[in-house]
Amino acid sequence: MDDLEQQLKEALVRKEAPPWFEARVLAAVGEQGQPKLSWWRRPFVAQKTRWATCAAAVLLVSTGVWQHERTLHEREAGEAAKQRVKIALRITSTQLQKIQARVDAISE
Repeated sequence: MDDLEQQLKEALVRKEAPPWFEARVLAAVGEQGQPKLSWWRRPFVAQKTRWATCAAAVLLVSTGVWQHERTLHEREAGEAAKQRVKIALRITSTQLQKIQARVDAISE
């Protein structure tokens, strides 16, 4: 244990700070006192960020509009197909009624 205690004493002995340490600490404290610019106001990065944000917003809106138009077009196409099927079923029903009437006339 004596060896361990000796190593601890040597490791924990007070050392003089390097000459640059004080200047670095004072610079860090000075920076904390100044208000930070918000990300929106930082000149170079903010401008790129704003452009990217605007581009993303335009892309999202245009994609949404395109999807909406596509959905409307598909709905219209579906409604038209539904009408064609209804007409086809009416025609088929009318023809089947005529055939049924002929069969009934023959079998009597």
